Formats: sequence, C-alpha cells, structure tokens
Amino acid sequence: MADYGKIGAAFLSPISHTHTLNNDHMRELSNCSTRSGSVSARSSAYARSPIWRLFGPLAILILATSGIWGFASRSDAAPTPISNSPDNNDEPNLIGTNPFPGNLNPSVLETLYGELNVARIDDLQDTRFIHTGSGASVKAAARFTISAAPLGFFPNGTGSFVPVFTMGGNNYAVTGGGVLDPVDTGPSFTLALRFGGTLYNSNPAANVPHPNIIDHLVTYQIVGNSGHPNNAIGAYVLAWEVGGSNTDNDYQDLVYEISGVSPVPEPTSLLLLTVAALLAATIYFRQCRCTRSTCR
Repeated sequence: MADYGKIGAAFLSPISHTHTLNNDHMRELSNCSTRSGSVSARSSAYARSPIWRLFGPLAILILATSGIWGFASRSDAAPTPISNSPDNNDEPNLIGTNPFPGNLNPSVLETLYGELNVARIDDLQDTRFIHTGSGASVKAAARFTISAAPLGFFPNGTGSFVPVFTMGGNNYAVTGGGVLDPVDTGPSFTLALRFGGTLYNSNPAANVPHPNIIDHLVTYQIVGNSGHPNNAIGAYVLAWEVGGSNTDNDYQDLVYEISGVSPVPEPTSLLLLTVAALLAATIYFRQCRCTRSTCR
C-alpha cells in the first residue's frame, strides 16, 4: 500500500525527505536569515518552490481583488431603500409608479429625465465629491417638502457649512442655482442641506442617526437623453430625504442637478485598500528577495 503521508509530505515540501542541502543551499539560507531575521529557512525553502512561484502572485491577486470587490459591492447588495410617497400627499415617487390613487404619476426621475436615462450611483460612492473641471454648478430640479433648505458644502469634508443657495418654488416649478468653486470647496468636499436647524450631510458618518434613516442622499447619473434631448449627460441628480425619525424615506423632498463633479468614496476606505495591497506585496517580495531563484 502506498505511504500517503510520505507522498503528501514530498508534495507539500520543496525539500523532499531524500534531499540533502548542499553548501550553496545552506549559505543561501544563512544569508536570508541574516538579512531579514524574520524569514526562516523553511519559509525560504517554500519561496523557492515552483508551486509558490507559480501560485503565490496569483493568490495575492485573488485576495486583493476579493477585497476590492467586497468593498465595491457592499451597498450594491443592500442599497438605501426608497419608499413610495405616502398616500394623500399628492406627490410622486422619486422612481417607479406610485400605487396610491390620489398621488401623482409618473415619478420625479421619469418626469425630469426619463428613468431609463439615469443610473443609480453606489451608496458608498456618493459620500464625497471632487471637481472634474475648473468649477461645478448646481441647480434646483424639484421640491416636495413644505420648508425650504439651503444647499451647501463642507470644504474638504470638514470645517464649517458653506451655503450656496436656497431652492425657491414647489413641485417642478422651482428656482435657484449656484456655483461651487474649487478654491472654496477644496480638492474634495461633502454636500449638505440645512433643514429645520439640522444639517444633513452626503457622508452618512457625519449625520445624527435616527431609528430608520442615516443616509439622507441617493444619487443618480444622467447617462442618456432618450425622450429628453436636453438631458445633461454626465451630470448627477441629488435626491435628498429630510426629517428625522418621522421621515417617509421617499427621497424626493429636495432634488438637485449638479455638473462638473464626480462622486468618490471616503478617503479612509481607499486608504484601507491601499494598505492591504501594500502588505500583500511586501510579504511576497520579502520572500522573493531572500531567494534569487524566485526572482528569476
């Protein structure tokens, strides 16, 4: 009967049970231990293994890709839910058909842009914004709430709230707009509404949590103009939900259109990904440095 223990050991170890290290091998292991201190002779031997040379970089790539994919897809799996506008409000949904007979149809996005012409942005991506040109502009698009609220920003995502303009009018007959200058906003910034004395930030981490809501902004990008030739393709639609524990989560309270910007994740998330990638590369190349054959 075959000795499977010995077969497994011979497969797993680059140094078989019948192999004797020669002087060159011993000298290489000694030099490796002297240079790195933390790399043992056994780990160095594994680094010389053809299996490690073939599959080591592939394993690192798979792990890094899995981390990035997991980060990018977390909110895809559970996006911020958007509810129907409540019955008797005589208001449309932000998106989709409102089932209540007394409410308006079609939806806000269908009326303004055509629902097929917009694509929702991942909820982890619209926390902060950067400029894509010399300046950005924002304008009122719709309002379905009683009180007006100034829209503004936090320079570099911190500091004090800087108001830009307050939307006038109601429903689709709204007015107002403004400019966001990079000199004022900094390289990146968060958007915010001041509503009833409360600031609602595009970054949920900056908001005061309520029992049923913390992310007060959902964002769509205009990607087409079918049936709406005046659509500004590439611009973004900012749909806000205001209110605390009594909010209805329909995200059409205050709707704006912004151009000249691109949404980005919070820098802390990007930093974690960078650190993970650097750590994986360091582990591999420290072993590679200690075995010349691995680097060939």
